[in-house]
Amino acid sequence: MKKSIFFLASSLLVLPSLSQGEKINLWIDTDIGSDIDDALAISFAICRPEFNIVGISVVDDPNEKRVATLQWLLQKWGREDIPIYRGWGKPILWGGGPRRGDASLTYPREPEGEYKGEVRDNAPQGILSAIKKYDGNLVLLTIGAMSNAAVAYLSDPQTFKKLRKYVAMAGCFNKPQAEYNVMRDPYAGEVILESGIKPIFVGLDVTMRCPLSREEQAKIRAKHPFLGELVEDFLQKASWAGGTPILHDPLACAVVLDESLVKKEARSLAVELEGGHTKGMMVGVGGEPNAEVCVDVDVERFLNLFVETLSK
Repeated sequence: MKKSIFFLASSLLVLPSLSQGEKINLWIDTDIGSDIDDALAISFAICRPEFNIVGISVVDDPNEKRVATLQWLLQKWGREDIPIYRGWGKPILWGGGPRRGDASLTYPREPEGEYKGEVRDNAPQGILSAIKKYDGNLVLLTIGAMSNAAVAYLSDPQTFKKLRKYVAMAGCFNKPQAEYNVMRDPYAGEVILESGIKPIFVGLDVTMRCPLSREEQAKIRAKHPFLGELVEDFLQKASWAGGTPILHDPLACAVVLDESLVKKEARSLAVELEGGHTKGMMVGVGGEPNAEVCVDVDVERFLNLFVETLSK
């Protein structure tokens, strides 16, 4: 299949150049421990020299088990310097969608020995403090429910709207389907859409086209055995068909780094909050665009970037 003109042009581009010494200040908000893609996205971000990861917050219960899994991962990468924040454990209003594994996560881990890094409370306030510290020069990446982001906005809209960029793995736009991160806390998603921040949504339309093959897994495992073993543990416990995890969250993280990996369209969206069968769907509505959605992805270029980052 021939690539579109858009991707033929974008494939000639290199990663966006930054001024000497300049980095992308990044905050990651994650529900690590359920799907393996959170751990892979965080690992990708850690391995990219363009990122200055200023904080990682967890969202959704069981919050402490997610914190412990994140501590383990940061230990493995030697990055206990990155502060961890406990976050919102429930939907901001009653009526969120089903959760995966409240009692036990798919690949739970515990820190090995004493954890030397900081673990702080109140993720929404942590996000706001980081925005102030970097005078708005901060990118927020949410790869779970948008609860922490929504509470941050509701707590201090003026500060939250100073964000340089907000990217979320959220939504599905080419068919009527409620994507998990939105369905988990639909009211949080609606708050973000009404905030005026104009997020970039990396949805199932593009992420489902990005599986991590067995061959690509082997390359990563050869360089980082602990990460390959984590992926294999997840695949076995989740009984994942075909043994190829989908890189939902890593693609969202890669879009922070290089938006030319995807084609975007401006859309006017709302979250369905009432429907018995449609609650949590992002739907098109009239009015001015309030978000950008990814409608196409250069799969080959993204997978090459991801695998090379974690295997070299």
